[in-house]
Amino acid sequence: MANTMQTNFLSKCNILGKMWTEYSDSEELKDFFEYNDIGLPLAYAISQKLANATDIGEQWIEETWDILMESLSIEDTGFENVNDIFASAEVK
Repeated sequence: MANTMQTNFLSKCNILGKMWTEYSDSEELKDFFEYNDIGLPLAYAISQKLANATDIGEQWIEETWDILMESLSIEDTGFENVNDIFASAEVK
């Protein structure tokens, strides 16, 4: 049976924002950062309360999140931070 718990929107913004500021020089995720050059800074701005999410902004962030899950070959099981994501990716 599949886990139906998923990461909430604000946590996605926090995680993506932290990834953008702290891991953007990662060679392993270089393509991910280059492709998501709108969703990542937008997630950061929302996580820092510098911007409010609009419907279109939420779509960009959700797409960025889905691409992250796909690029790491993991399923969204309700992550709280970047370390949870990396730990899940290492298990695979």
